[in-house]
Amino acid sequence: MKIYLDTIIFARQRFGGISNVWYEYVSRMLKDENVELNLFGLDNYINMRYMELNKENAKHLKDKKSNINILRLISPDIKSTEKCIFQSTDLRICKKKNVKNIVMIHDTTHQIYFKGIKKIINTYQKRKAIKNADGIVYISDNTRKDTNRFFKKSTEKMEKVIYNSASEDFCKLDKPELPERYKEVENKKYFIYVGDRTNYKNVDFLYRVLRENPHINAVIVGGKDFSEKELEELVDIKDRIYKYSKVPNDELNILYNKAFCSIYPSLYEGFGIPVLEAMKTGCPVIAFNNSSIPEVLKGTGILLENNDIEGCNEQIKKLEDFAYRKKIENEEIEKSKFFDWNKSYKELMDFYEEVLNNGDKYEKKL
Repeated sequence: MKIYLDTIIFARQRFGGISNVWYEYVSRMLKDENVELNLFGLDNYINMRYMELNKENAKHLKDKKSNINILRLISPDIKSTEKCIFQSTDLRICKKKNVKNIVMIHDTTHQIYFKGIKKIINTYQKRKAIKNADGIVYISDNTRKDTNRFFKKSTEKMEKVIYNSASEDFCKLDKPELPERYKEVENKKYFIYVGDRTNYKNVDFLYRVLRENPHINAVIVGGKDFSEKELEELVDIKDRIYKYSKVPNDELNILYNKAFCSIYPSLYEGFGIPVLEAMKTGCPVIAFNNSSIPEVLKGTGILLENNDIEGCNEQIKKLEDFAYRKKIENEEIEKSKFFDWNKSYKELMDFYEEVLNNGDKYEKKL
């Protein structure tokens, strides 16, 4: 199967998020003997994991522009005249009729929480991509429902929910030992939060938890450094917040294993990979019952209503009980096995084949 794939996401994201998803898929495409992979290359990659991949088995094509903001809006130059797949990592569409466009929708965050030009551009891109797609992949059923709520599309358009997973780097360790970089939290009880501090991530809830539980600390992984304004607002608790950036998976796995729990207060997720990462390590997850989070937890962990601080404080106390904690740990590890990148990859390749064989009914209307 001939697949053309742009690599825009690896020039936009240094770590995490959607780039992690595409790293997992591309790494498997490169090893798949049934895939003839053509990568549209750029000169300004910032994602180290992608840059370190052995891409000898792919054909490398030069993309039209180096400015990714422009590139996202123009059709890739695919020379092939045979039927093939074009998969964009960033809502891009190919105009050629022999090319079958697959669009992967990760969330509708911009439609719900953003305003102004960012929302306008993202909504335009999504609408155009969905309208012209031969097949649509959603990373959760909630994302599918939200997409159908915000965007009109043909009811006959081929679509499939293919869940994300988490890296095999995350697992339960018998005797986790923190690297020197994290020795400052070695003997401290801490909850862990992985992600940025965008408004819908709702990190103010974490600060409430710290203020109402003076015996616990917070390890925050990812996102920008704290601004002076943030530090002024956190003056009473900043000594109990430990912020780390550029944390590789093996070290993050140890941080999860050593954590008292993971608190994930996000008000919206397309999937929620950090929740699954914590589950795979047996780190008890406290999260809110919204968007795709229940799909990921699958009845395990601790689900609260949005911003239920009293419920969170109560669960922190309950997690001191060994039997209660062990039950959650075992359930999370077991349920996390449902999600597997190899399974997701096979489902994606099967969907590509299905679109190639049956996706001729949608005329491109760019």
